[in-house]
Amino acid sequence: AAKGLAAADTVSTIADLVADCRAHSAAGGSVAGTLDKIDVAAANLIDHFGGARSIHTVTPGDANEYSRWLRLHGRRDGRGDGSLAASTTAKQLLTVSGFFRRAVEKEWLHRNPFAGVQRPPCEAEAQQYVPAGVALQVIEQCDPALALRVALTRFGGLRHPSEVHALEWEWLNLPARRMVVYA
Repeated sequence: AAKGLAAADTVSTIADLVADCRAHSAAGGSVAGTLDKIDVAAANLIDHFGGARSIHTVTPGDANEYSRWLRLHGRRDGRGDGSLAASTTAKQLLTVSGFFRRAVEKEWLHRNPFAGVQRPPCEAEAQQYVPAGVALQVIEQCDPALALRVALTRFGGLRHPSEVHALEWEWLNLPARRMVVYA
């Protein structure tokens, strides 16, 4: 198939689907950090269901069961007890739902089994406001590279690490004191 994407009649397993979605994202210009997140979500999906499982046999009940499993066992970095934060679980469920949405759009499936899955709400303590004075005190204690990342995150509104690490000089217009960030 064109650009390394799987032909429509070959996408029948979960492994085929995630490979096609990753290839589609890469061909569309997704940055490395996005592709890494796709890889993690794909690995969890395959760990739970198996790569050989037919995409046609995944039911909404299976999707809800996967959501519970992901929250308890989806951490892949070896830290902690293996559970994921609610916000990470929600993001991975959104990614996995996107895999199956693509299958529906390509007419490989008639319905997205993840369409009705409730994503867990984000914990309020994970989203705290940091006053400018506190941020400035932190910046004073940082080495220059970390100070810049903290400043861009707190005062520039960039997401760390994805948008901060993706910055390019061409995105800065110093005379106009403007910056364009492509997320």
